[in-house]
Amino acid sequence: MDAVGGNIVNTFSLGYTGGGKDELDYAAAVADCYGTNHRELRIHPDMTGILPELMWYLDEPFFDNSIIPTYYVSKFARENVKAVLSGDGGDELFGGYEWTRRHQYQVAYNAFPKFFRKAINGIFSGQMSLQNEYGKDLGSKFLRFLHDMNPDPETGFQRRTTVSNSFRQALYSDHLKSELNDFNAVDYQRDLFKLAQTVDEREKMLYFETMAYLPDDCLFKVDRMSMAHGLEVRVPFLDRELVEFSARIPFEYKIRGLTSKYILKKTFAPYLPKKNLKPRKQGFTIPISAWLRNGLGTLARNILLSKSLETRDLFNKNYLKWMLEEHQYSRQEFGHRIWSLVIFELWARLYLDDKIETVPNMSLQDMVQ
Repeated sequence: MDAVGGNIVNTFSLGYTGGGKDELDYAAAVADCYGTNHRELRIHPDMTGILPELMWYLDEPFFDNSIIPTYYVSKFARENVKAVLSGDGGDELFGGYEWTRRHQYQVAYNAFPKFFRKAINGIFSGQMSLQNEYGKDLGSKFLRFLHDMNPDPETGFQRRTTVSNSFRQALYSDHLKSELNDFNAVDYQRDLFKLAQTVDEREKMLYFETMAYLPDDCLFKVDRMSMAHGLEVRVPFLDRELVEFSARIPFEYKIRGLTSKYILKKTFAPYLPKKNLKPRKQGFTIPISAWLRNGLGTLARNILLSKSLETRDLFNKNYLKWMLEEHQYSRQEFGHRIWSLVIFELWARLYLDDKIETVPNMSLQDMVQ
């Protein structure tokens, strides 16, 4: 550990029970390699009971479910240290998200003869229905793949980073639609794409991630959840000179073939266990879909079909029922959509109904009863 000051470094990692994958094995491999003072924590579905308190720290209906592991790993780390380093920014600067791999699929698909692509697109043209957007059957997955092969890369990017207009029209009540008028949240993304000073569509996607998702989601979440425990989080990837460097290098150094963050992996390959360079990015989210098909799903149903949510007249209750049932029986993958609606209703109860002024002294279970 002489390279980092001669002291033993503290490292912290978090995993899950109740379904889903985590990265505990990879974190342990790095810890073993460098002899760090490594600690692990596992969270389980019942630990979502902390949500009312998290709503207080967030102030707004924030839908990223990784607030929960971020809160707990921050609490865990603060028991031992006052400041930590985070890897936020690496994906946005060097191309680590799933869309980057999908774009390479598009390049490969476009290498097929034009007559072949035209025939395939003609057969399935116009068949991308609302049910196909989240369907788990093979046909729905294939239609989404064809949709992402659209000649305009932004079209596929929008599907994976925004909620479609067709979904919103099905979910929203007539009252909410009339209040929104012609407002379209996707316009925010389109405007950012226009501001990107590059003709490379792939760089425009990275620009959007850096200017929108990184500050509005990742950094916001880490700041609120860490400061809830008085923990300082520093982000070396967002050093100004490194950010400027990443903007200057050719895109092929960021993604090469199906290898994302190519230059980072090549740079650090001599310093990391080989197995840590191969796995696909998993993110830091909880296995929300699996949890919502078990005990947490009962709480979600009670919240989304409650009288208070119905009284707000914002969402179509019949569509909510359909979503819950389809997800429960694994016909559709609505985990993140259901979670977002649960968070909204919890926030509304606390800030609009109860008008809280201090940390709420209640659990998620208390709010549902």
